[in-house]
Amino acid sequence: MPALRVATYNVRHCQGMDGRIDVERIAGVLRGLDCHLVALQEIDVRTRRCGGTDQAAELAARTGMTVGFSPSMAYDGGFYGNAILSNLPVRAWHMLALPGSEPRSLLAADVVWRNHLVRFISTHLDLDEHQRLASMKPLRSFLTAGGAKATILAGDFNAGPEATVLRQCRNLLPDSAPRSLEFTYPAPEPDIRIDHLLFGPQGTWEILRETVVAEKIASDHRPVVAEVRCLPEASPNP
Repeated sequence: MPALRVATYNVRHCQGMDGRIDVERIAGVLRGLDCHLVALQEIDVRTRRCGGTDQAAELAARTGMTVGFSPSMAYDGGFYGNAILSNLPVRAWHMLALPGSEPRSLLAADVVWRNHLVRFISTHLDLDEHQRLASMKPLRSFLTAGGAKATILAGDFNAGPEATVLRQCRNLLPDSAPRSLEFTYPAPEPDIRIDHLLFGPQGTWEILRETVVAEKIASDHRPVVAEVRCLPEASPNP
């Protein structure tokens, strides 16, 4: 059975380590990932610093994918937040505000993958640990509210694998993976892993592989990619 390829990538409003804002460069990275679903963080939509470009729409057009955008906050004449790119049929979009010293949000797409309804979530948690932990109450409620059985939570958690917020998320989405121990930030010489892909509920997924892509210039983060399959025991619910 073919694998589902998913990724998470904080693109820093498409500003590379050379200081240049380049939507096409990010689009080229995304095309190279060749994923069915991509969670994006730090997307600008019509901000002055990006010349009024709708980066979500531009990345969708340049990759040939469907896009959804959740504005975490108004910023610089436009909006700033999370996006999801999908080349699978999207049944529904969901948005949820999250606490933070800087406003945060969650975006979810309910997509159909081989007769399974999959909820794919993109989020970006706060730099402050107390604010990250405060996000767990609404996040927990969202993850346990029903809907799709198979869930993937992707994003920039601003926390390492052993942080409390990651342990709490893994309690909710506990499917294990052959985890890559590679770091993701800062992109040129990363020394911490703060970008993660989590899968659940228990017994829903077979995780085949997970890798960090060695992209050093296009953003200040590196992308994380995983290949997974829904297990037969996971009841189809298209």
